[in-house]
Amino acid sequence: MRPGEAIQIVGTIAPGDLDLRALTLRASRGKFDAVGVYLLPGQVRAFYREAARIHFSPESFGTDVFENRDEIAAAGHVMRGAIYPNLAIPSDFRKRYVESYKSDEEISFAYNAYIIGRWIHSTFGAGDVRAKLSREEVLARMETYQFDGGAKVASSICGSKHINFPIALKRVTEGGFEEQYPK
Repeated sequence: MRPGEAIQIVGTIAPGDLDLRALTLRASRGKFDAVGVYLLPGQVRAFYREAARIHFSPESFGTDVFENRDEIAAAGHVMRGAIYPNLAIPSDFRKRYVESYKSDEEISFAYNAYIIGRWIHSTFGAGDVRAKLSREEVLARMETYQFDGGAKVASSICGSKHINFPIALKRVTEGGFEEQYPK
């Protein structure tokens, strides 16, 4: 953060709690540039519905829970404009997924699994592979194999390796969402 900036936790709630009146009222009384809404499905809609009820329209941001058309529709107009980061999902995958499952509720997890599955199959699907490889051996093989899914093996600042997925900044629109960056 820059000098003079601060983060304040307005409150925490239990996973099953859907009565967000007190939490929303506390958030509305604060002097914030933006409100982070880190809640579960059902709670997100409850927060924004309550915000609308008390005429509170904050600039807001959240998590992958925001990429759920049912949650957006149930939340109402106050959620529009909220931003969140999530996996960059190609439109052809989104179309096939929604046609198959009639929802995009778990699409981020599905895309992540789909890419990893294709990548592992492409890397280890044929040929002689030992029954047991270490984490490092698996990552080393995946690192050398060129894959078109956008994911790649990357090194952290402390030198450990992990799989990195392309992330997009997205914005909630009326009844959906759109990618803001990268487009």
